[in-house]
Amino acid sequence: MLAILVILFSSVIRHEDTVVIQPERIDLALRKLGHEILLQMGDSSSTVSPVERRGESNYVLPLGLEVDYTLLRRFGPEILGEIGLEEHYSLSLLNRETDLIELGFDWLSLKTGDRVPCLGRDQTEVCHDILLTLYPPPPPQDQKLPAAMAGGLLLIFLGSWWWQRKSPDPQMESATEVAGSGITLSPVTTFDPVVQQLTIHGVASELTFREAKLLQYLAEQRGEVLSREAIHAAVWGSEGVLVGRSLDVFISRLRKKLAADEAVEIATIHGIGYRFLAGK
Repeated sequence: MLAILVILFSSVIRHEDTVVIQPERIDLALRKLGHEILLQMGDSSSTVSPVERRGESNYVLPLGLEVDYTLLRRFGPEILGEIGLEEHYSLSLLNRETDLIELGFDWLSLKTGDRVPCLGRDQTEVCHDILLTLYPPPPPQDQKLPAAMAGGLLLIFLGSWWWQRKSPDPQMESATEVAGSGITLSPVTTFDPVVQQLTIHGVASELTFREAKLLQYLAEQRGEVLSREAIHAAVWGSEGVLVGRSLDVFISRLRKKLAADEAVEIATIHGIGYRFLAGK
């Protein structure tokens, strides 16, 4: 109910002229940024891959090459500004193998004139993707709710708080069931792809986005011999050619996290790919 109150409050004080940028324009802007970076690095022929959306606020442009961070800082704000995106975002280089942010900056450092972080630092020699993260703007500070409306919303909130204390919220119970659902890999191992969590003997460990996506595909195809090409298509999709031994790296990391359960195995099928075995 607190979230509902915040939404009602924001809807009353939000300016009518708030600029809303369509996701398709953001996709095109990121691909233009990738095009410009490739040109600056001497590549005028490679295909710029489609943008991958992760939820409502994260946009990933798969590049799969070592990107000069100064180019991201130089062209990123300019190209995003062309579509009206000048605030409430961050732009980063994403390590393709670990799915972790390596270098980046946010709009506030540009707007206030503060020194942009990471410029001039040494970069690791890895393949990068570009990550754009959008943040919700704060409500305007120059408007106030009418006293009667503010009082009414406060009464709604207090009444809802009292009712929640009196009886459990079925929506919360439903959300708990969804979050607690998962894939049973063995009598002692479960995997929840929604929250990207692997639990073995009651001990939980967090997976990265790519690890979770890979494990979910393997688990759903358990017992089948899967070619490297099929795994790549299912997990990396249209992000382009898999660079180096990225798949082997992720398989190795999953094996380490599954090592505590001898009933779960990712077997190598030489010359073909892998087979996921579980529940013996």
